[in-house]
Amino acid sequence: MSNPYQNALDVQDACNLSGVVHSLSRDVTKIWKEVRENGGSTEEVNTHPVVKLYLSKLCSLAGYSDSASEFLDAHDICEERAATAQEKQG
Repeated sequence: MSNPYQNALDVQDACNLSGVVHSLSRDVTKIWKEVRENGGSTEEVNTHPVVKLYLSKLCSLAGYSDSASEFLDAHDICEERAATAQEKQG
C-alpha cells in the first residue's frame, strides 16, 4: 500500500495536473481513515500536511498566486460560462 506522506513529497516534481488530482483523491481516502481512527474531524483532514502539499503543487501547476483579483477573474469567467451552458441546454 502506498504511503500518502511519501506521495505528497513525490508529487512535488509532477507536471500533470490530472495525475496529481487523482493521487490526491486516493490519498485523502487514506487520510480520512487515519483521522477517523484518531477521532479527528473534517477540519483535520482539510488542514492535513499531506493535503497542504498536494494543494500547493496544484496551485503551482495552475499558475495560481492566491490573489483576490485572480480568484475574482476566474470566478467571473466560470459564472459567465455556466450561464451560457445553461442557456444552451434549456
